[in-house]
Amino acid sequence: MFSSPLSVILLILVGFSMPYESSASAPITRESLASIQARALAGDIHYQGILAIFHKFGERGLTVDLDEAERWAKLSAAKKGSLGLCVLAALELEKGNGERGRFLYDEAYLHSNLRSVVKSQDPIALFCMGMIEIDNPPRNFAKGIRHLTKSSEMGFATAQATLGMIYFTGIGVKKNPELAIKWCSRAAREKLPLGMFYLGMAYSMGDGIPRSDDYAIRWIRAAADRQLT
Repeated sequence: MFSSPLSVILLILVGFSMPYESSASAPITRESLASIQARALAGDIHYQGILAIFHKFGERGLTVDLDEAERWAKLSAAKKGSLGLCVLAALELEKGNGERGRFLYDEAYLHSNLRSVVKSQDPIALFCMGMIEIDNPPRNFAKGIRHLTKSSEMGFATAQATLGMIYFTGIGVKKNPELAIKWCSRAAREKLPLGMFYLGMAYSMGDGIPRSDDYAIRWIRAAADRQLT
């Protein structure tokens, strides 16, 4: 949500900017949050989509804020921004609006530049394509996990936490607690709420790591402090 005067000003500035979409000129995992925000404000719909994802998952120290994520995603998706469409699709699926969510994923896949951005090895586009393959029929778990793995290897914390969860649960792959801990630990080190939560759950159950109620509480509380619910 745009709860502060600064946020309102930022939204107004975006409204007066000419829309365009670029892929990241430098690895997005190393680009500063300030640079990403500035490019989103300048009207770059790719970066607006990135900012939507960052708010949705609490990347770069941001608090998880689904309202803010949706606002930036809509700005991006209004001009067929691929990442914005993917964020809106995921939000609709989480609300239980399956038909709308699948439609938006199809729009991202068929009518945006998502596939070309994936080919450029953009880690966030790879993450989004992975989620399309996993969440949107006809599902292709093997392909989706390949995309998530590539994104994770490039340092995108949200992909790392998601991949860790997949290996914890065995969704579409053989359950592998060691790989789950590897990826969730990396995401937790980046202070990503999902990574911290899954690592805390692993400690609480002793799944792939020695059980520790103390560490479990610490990690889960740290995730909750960032508004992960």
